[in-house]
Amino acid sequence: NSIYSQTYSNWEIIFIDNCSTDASEDIAKSYNDGRLKYYKTEKNLPLGAARNFGLKFINGNFLGFLDTDDVWLCNKLDKQLKAIKEDNAFVYGTVIKINENGYKLRETKINKKNDFKSLLERYDINMHSTLINLRIVSVKFDETLSYCPDYELFMRIVSENNKFVSIKSSLAKYRIHSNSLSNKTIN
Repeated sequence: NSIYSQTYSNWEIIFIDNCSTDASEDIAKSYNDGRLKYYKTEKNLPLGAARNFGLKFINGNFLGFLDTDDVWLCNKLDKQLKAIKEDNAFVYGTVIKINENGYKLRETKINKKNDFKSLLERYDINMHSTLINLRIVSVKFDETLSYCPDYELFMRIVSENNKFVSIKSSLAKYRIHSNSLSNKTIN
């Protein structure tokens, strides 16, 4: 719903069903909208492999990610497309971390500098707040990583001296819950 609520409307959804056990397929197909393309993996894949599977179906110049339990704020794409320049590899912003019931826990902060050293000292990129410029970078996730393949991706992009920009306002809501991959891995 949060993608359909965007103030910017020239987008498409590449919906990857990674062998879900809930009603994801029925929900996705209920939109009956040509902008939503539904694909299902043959078996449950690790996160990086599932994201790489979806990359095969991309047609546009920009790429954003949204997991089914998270939310984009309605002006996310508008803000990002206005902020990103032709020579920026990606743009990102802060996120609001919410609990299982959608209540705000806290808002993340952005580093003062947009450089590799700052990200090494304090990694502040949330995958769901990013918009990647596919005219600048090629996206491929390391499938050997069981946790945070996005960290490796963005650090690799930045280490190759690509420019990026941050927006100091929230662009998404990131849900924290007991069954999340993050909590399972940390535990």
